[in-house]
Amino acid sequence: MDRIRIAVAGGGGGIGLGSHLPAIASLPQVELVAVCDANARGLEEAVARYGGTPYSSLQDMLQREDIDLVDITTPDSLHAQNTIAAARAGKHVLCEKPMAMSLSEAAAMKAAVEQAGVKFMVAQCMRWFPEGIALKEACRSIGEPVFSAYHIKGRFFGYPAASFYRKRESLGQFVHNGMHYVDLMSWCVDSLPARVYAQSTGHYPSDDRLETDNYLVASVTYRSGATGVYELNQLMLDPPGYRGDTRWYVVGTEGTAEWRTDAGRHTEVFGAAGTAYPRMSPQEDGRDPFAAEIAHMADCILHDEPPCIGMDWSIAVLATCLGAVQSARTGQVVDIASD
Repeated sequence: MDRIRIAVAGGGGGIGLGSHLPAIASLPQVELVAVCDANARGLEEAVARYGGTPYSSLQDMLQREDIDLVDITTPDSLHAQNTIAAARAGKHVLCEKPMAMSLSEAAAMKAAVEQAGVKFMVAQCMRWFPEGIALKEACRSIGEPVFSAYHIKGRFFGYPAASFYRKRESLGQFVHNGMHYVDLMSWCVDSLPARVYAQSTGHYPSDDRLETDNYLVASVTYRSGATGVYELNQLMLDPPGYRGDTRWYVVGTEGTAEWRTDAGRHTEVFGAAGTAYPRMSPQEDGRDPFAAEIAHMADCILHDEPPCIGMDWSIAVLATCLGAVQSARTGQVVDIASD
């Protein structure tokens, strides 16, 4: 087998149509064979642009024997049941973040994947962003990490009025996108969180609001003993057009590595030899981060190797995000299981 035959669940809109399908189209080692979506108009557009056989039913699509990998880009609340169905059908799975909506769902996904003997990875794609790669590389020159921080501020996303992501049951933006933040910084410090404490608030001066808080700050203690802070700030609502900003940094025993959007989008390393500015290169093969992520999963299947992001790692990342929301609600520190 020299090509991976891939099917996209949820390819008729959102990140499936906007990011995953064009990424798949750019890869020589994958072949798109099917696309599934309940949205008939979006499904028609996806197939017209990228090919593949259309399906309105995931179960019908999973009956095909010529599918090696299912790329799950459906809404968050469907990730667990879609993953379990795909695994039981003997398909490898790449699942968009967040992995699940609860730890019990994640446990059921793990059981299904292990029983089926298929490969699984959560699409925590910031590891393939040039700036993410640059920060990770910079961290190799600053000694042992003792502190990390991830700050992001701007407006909340303009979801449609009836969107699931406006609802309380979505659990808020730190669950939806926080897996990116926690995965990236945990990767950079080479350790997962052991406990988390968080606070949150909601500020909506207009009627354009979510049912969840749009500000959360979480403090974590990593298993290594290092500490970290995650700040998701979507309070900048009015007037429209506020310039968003992102800043990541890791403090080590021998220096500090930093990346931020207001500094020319480059990485800075502060150490004993002074300040260095490592070049932040795009992907060496010219692929965008989504293509690089999908290519990695395809290569793991082709060469029978484990994905670089393991399931237990992603469960711990999910537990941190869920724990932060729980801590903000209860005011209590939440311990993250280490198994």
